[in-house]
Amino acid sequence: MKMRRKLTPQERKQAIIVLLSCFLLLAVVFIWTFYDAKKMGASLIAHEGFTTGIPTSSIYISGRSGSYWNLKYSTSIKGKIQTGTYSISNDIGVCPDSLLGYKFPVIYDTTDAEENYMVIFPEDFKNLNLPFPDSLKWVLKFNKR
Repeated sequence: MKMRRKLTPQERKQAIIVLLSCFLLLAVVFIWTFYDAKKMGASLIAHEGFTTGIPTSSIYISGRSGSYWNLKYSTSIKGKIQTGTYSISNDIGVCPDSLLGYKFPVIYDTTDAEENYMVIFPEDFKNLNLPFPDSLKWVLKFNKR
């Protein structure tokens, strides 16, 4: 078994500086991402608009972090076609193809229509502090959460 040599004080100092620099960079990226997401959410709530969208296709994605479905949808906002994706966790038992072709609410930022989100399940409405509509109770049979 090969023994590793001990770091000299100078090498140890350099390693600590590199680790601290990496940690600081990650912290800045995390804070920036959180701030940007919070700002975007605040803008959406302050300038919310509603329309409907129709899921047009679904793609199954499997990776190290788990598997899920991406439901692609299209909507018309101010006369312009916008697209988006709605992610569905694989563990809720939904076959997204069962949702294709139906109309669902889409909330969007009236100052930036590219920021739009389809809402289908009660959790989506709860996250936006919106009441779950009776007209969507039929989707509850797909929600195993």
